[in-house]
Amino acid sequence: MTRKVLAGMIMSDKDAKELIDYFKALVVDGKLDQAPPEKFIQNPDFLELDKTIKSLRNPDRKLKEGRERLESLFQIRDTSEIRRLKEEISRISITDKLTQLYNRQKIDEILEIEMDRSERTKRPFAVMLFNIDLLKMVNETYGNQSGDAVLVECANMIKETIRSTDSVGRWNGEEFLILLPETDKNGARLLAEKLRARIDDYSFTKVGKMTASFGISAYKKDLLPASIVARADSALRQAKEKGRNQIEIC
Repeated sequence: MTRKVLAGMIMSDKDAKELIDYFKALVVDGKLDQAPPEKFIQNPDFLELDKTIKSLRNPDRKLKEGRERLESLFQIRDTSEIRRLKEEISRISITDKLTQLYNRQKIDEILEIEMDRSERTKRPFAVMLFNIDLLKMVNETYGNQSGDAVLVECANMIKETIRSTDSVGRWNGEEFLILLPETDKNGARLLAEKLRARIDDYSFTKVGKMTASFGISAYKKDLLPASIVARADSALRQAKEKGRNQIEIC
């Protein structure tokens, strides 16, 4: 029979599976209120890990620390289940829970990489910042769940429209940031118009017709990622001021 070790504690295969299932529920499913298995509550290393995961409020930090602690505490001969769990935790740590796009942390990381690449290669690079017009009114009229459904449907349209080399993430509550390598402002405008028209033609679940406004900026030897995003944000505000359902470039 295969034996597993948790900080000096010998476990049977059944015990190890129970422990793995418990931590999977914590770090993957987010079920932080469940009681730990009684057979492990006397183990100080288990209690420390359990407390760490349940006390963290930042989901990215929680997942990262949970992954690191699982790796250090578990010494298992048959590692296939732990490997699969770690891969799932890694995926979740860079993913926005609602839209399943990249989260802010990951899209920030990619933005820096693409800016560095553009600086080295002298190739064009553009960013597109946009959001759904009057989404706050949807939340107030139909409820936040309907507003969330609009964001999810919009995220799916983005994924279906952009290229495989592009990256998209949820930037703020109702804003999306799309990174467009090898793309100048004119190419970015073409994509924005394609997305704008598709959203304008679409009937969203429960709320019907919606529109979106877009702000675009192209890389201009910006020293900081915040600079190129700030220009896109300024363009987005201009689009809103001009009546929404618009595309502006700054």
